[in-house]
Amino acid sequence: MDCETRLPHPDHPRHSCGPSGKDLSQPSYFARSSTPGQGLTCHCFNLGTETNETVNKYHKPTTSLSVFSLGLIACFFLLTSSCGLDQDEESSIRKGNELSLKKVVLTLKPSGDPSESLAYRDGLESYLSEKLKRKVEVIVPRQGIAPEQSLLSGEIDLACLPLETAMREVKRGNLAILLETYRVEGSAPKGVWLSREDGNYSGIDQLRGKAVAFSGNSSLPGYFLPVSDLAAGKLIGPEVALTDYFSQTVFGTGDLSVVEKLLQGEVEAAAVSDAILESNGSLNKEQRDRLRILKELGPVPDSLLCVRASVHESDRDLIKLAIVELNEDQPKLSERAFGGKFSPPGKEIHSGGAVEALATEKAIKP
Repeated sequence: MDCETRLPHPDHPRHSCGPSGKDLSQPSYFARSSTPGQGLTCHCFNLGTETNETVNKYHKPTTSLSVFSLGLIACFFLLTSSCGLDQDEESSIRKGNELSLKKVVLTLKPSGDPSESLAYRDGLESYLSEKLKRKVEVIVPRQGIAPEQSLLSGEIDLACLPLETAMREVKRGNLAILLETYRVEGSAPKGVWLSREDGNYSGIDQLRGKAVAFSGNSSLPGYFLPVSDLAAGKLIGPEVALTDYFSQTVFGTGDLSVVEKLLQGEVEAAAVSDAILESNGSLNKEQRDRLRILKELGPVPDSLLCVRASVHESDRDLIKLAIVELNEDQPKLSERAFGGKFSPPGKEIHSGGAVEALATEKAIKP
């Protein structure tokens, strides 16, 4: 039955509907429809027999008919009240400003000394419990237990995850990003496009029709950020795939794997994290000297604070707000608990970079 209300025809008074002369004590099923210029038509199906009667006159209800009419009205209002609420209204009524979760479980970012984490666990539980008006349990991770396993199994609700792990599971739809965390000291890493020093390219726009490599399809600096930048420059998009713009796109198993392809001449450029260019990185000085940065992207967070995708969006917003307030009220506690700051130096707290890059990549032609 459609969830639809129709006013009675002006020539006909409000009336009850029911098939005349039918024994309504028998099981029956009914539906309704209306035709312009006519009254309300009731279709009753009784023991496999259908009757179709247009009610144009007021019928004095019998006892059986009154029961039938009351049942019809009750069903009608039940259906219209159910169908009339959209998701946002239902969420507002159901949740308001309170969590639907009865308890929130989070795990701290693993550290070398678990006893150090225990020292501030109680303070974190107390602060977040007061803000969220719910019991909050903070778990100190054991050695060898990956937090993403606990997240995916539903044992915990949120945790800070390594970049590649987080991006992979968010892309699969298992997790959602709440906040980005950046290192407390030093500059944040960046994504870079590298070419060989002897190459004659001065920008990415000169690589049309060339072979390029990406660090991996779950890498934020080595895939999502470069793809987002290409889309921002209108080089690729919903109608232009990576393989339409480049002659070949290669996905590696990490930064080193694609830099080696670049040095061997298999590709003309590679998208990686600039961490590979550090003096204590995987490349020796001779290899680094043969490389040149075409473009920098970022900054790139160290990790991502993620929540189970099944947690309602309104709950995510409340949890995020409580953690942001923790960061403002007790920054040291926040840094220890989540392994960094929630914004790069000189910028406001946001989760935009990774979230926007994921959305952009999803919109690119496959």
